[in-house]
Amino acid sequence: MKKRSVFRPFALAVSLALVSGCAAAPVFQMSSLEPDAAWFRGQHEVRRESGGVAVAAAFERCEGGLLFFDIAVVNRSRATLDIDPVDFTYTVEASGTTSTDRPGLAVHAVDPEAQLARLDLGIAQSEASHATLVGLDLVGGVLDVAVDVASAGTRTEAESREDDRQDRERDADRRHEDASHTATMNSLTEQRHAWASTTLRRTQLAPGEHIAGRVAFPSAALARFKPRPAGGRGARTEVPAAEASAAVLRLHFPFADTTGGVRFRARRVVLPF
Repeated sequence: MKKRSVFRPFALAVSLALVSGCAAAPVFQMSSLEPDAAWFRGQHEVRRESGGVAVAAAFERCEGGLLFFDIAVVNRSRATLDIDPVDFTYTVEASGTTSTDRPGLAVHAVDPEAQLARLDLGIAQSEASHATLVGLDLVGGVLDVAVDVASAGTRTEAESREDDRQDRERDADRRHEDASHTATMNSLTEQRHAWASTTLRRTQLAPGEHIAGRVAFPSAALARFKPRPAGGRGARTEVPAAEASAAVLRLHFPFADTTGGVRFRARRVVLPF
């Protein structure tokens, strides 16, 4: 009797690991509350300039438990500006909502370099796991050949048919694992490219230079806010129905005289079913 392929149980284990505990993260839409904000290609952009540093910010999207903002910085000062995305923060204000976070608790942006290191590790682990499975299957194939040679002329027709069936099953498992591995590698590679090429990364910006990129924040603090009932009364003020499902996110820039930040109204997207 031939050895069963190692690919199928491994693929099942990976699938269960991916499926278990998966719940959709809240999705938000945002628009700026600043009176000087302007719409451009579907984004509500707000600009601030102080101390020779000009900053433009617009909410880009919410995906995978992260809030993405498009940020552009222009250094019009006479000094080199050290830009580190982890110094960007946001706070959730209780205006129109009741937040379960402490007031003013700052949420720092995700470090792109840490994300790149995590993805590099994932790529290396995926390659190693796949190589191990290929090696084990190769050993199993060699053992099968040895068994076939040793039992030549002694197997029944039913045993031969069973061996052929297991060979076909193992080939199918191998093709499935190869396709799964290719898809995983493509996904990890695409994510790495996005973090490496589209995000704002640490830069020493010389006078007269500019840089732009996306800054990502964990959305958990925003997701934890509890909206007041529409038309209900808070401690002192009545919450309008239009604001009952909205929180106010204040985006803070790590530059002198711009720490007051800019405000965005964040609304949770709720499906109608």
